[in-house]
Amino acid sequence: MTVFKTAGVLSASSLTVFKTAGILSGSSLTVFNTAGVLSGSSLTVFSSAGVLSGSSLTVFNTAGVLSGSSLTVFKTAGVLSASPLSVFNSAGVLSGSYLTVFNTAGVLSGSYLTVFSSAGVLSGSYLTVFSSAGVLSGSSLTVFNTAGVLSGSSLTVFKTAGILSGSSLTVFNTAGVLSGSSLTVFSSAGVLSGSSLTVFNTAGVLSGSSLTVFKTAGFLVVPAYCQEAP
Repeated sequence: MTVFKTAGVLSASSLTVFKTAGILSGSSLTVFNTAGVLSGSSLTVFSSAGVLSGSSLTVFNTAGVLSGSSLTVFKTAGVLSASPLSVFNSAGVLSGSYLTVFNTAGVLSGSYLTVFSSAGVLSGSYLTVFSSAGVLSGSSLTVFNTAGVLSGSSLTVFKTAGILSGSSLTVFNTAGVLSGSSLTVFSSAGVLSGSSLTVFNTAGVLSGSSLTVFKTAGFLVVPAYCQEAP
């Protein structure tokens, strides 16, 4: 366990804590402050003013504390948790052997990852991805958007103004709700459906192994089953 102090630095055999104005590195853990990049073989932790603790990895962000066996990430105004891992960065990029996380308006990628966004909570067995205006990619993922909560075994997508849930995938948009066993995509401009996976992004593009891309502008790409929204 390693503890972080707003005005100092602490280090231990397993963890290393970063101070709001410098960089620290360690064998199992590396922590970097707001507006930068984190990297490490096993874990990556970010903290702006708090404490980190956990058997493998725990991430703390301004306004709270996180803890978990593998990885737990907390962001101002909410809590995130997932079995494999969860990573958050206020204004930069995180990367590691098992995770990669990018903040609002960028790109996310990795085999197992979970991302949290301001004002809500995300949870999932494998991964959850959030992006307000960029690109998301991964084998299996869940998308969360400011102002709500997402949860589901495989995939669940939530957008401002409501909550959606389903066995494989469900997408919600400010203008309505969609649900389906495998996947359903909804846009204020229409509805899309596919076979494996569907992802929604307020103003960008998403892509992945079995993924359907939706764009507020009425644009879908990837699987042939996708059609442009009316």
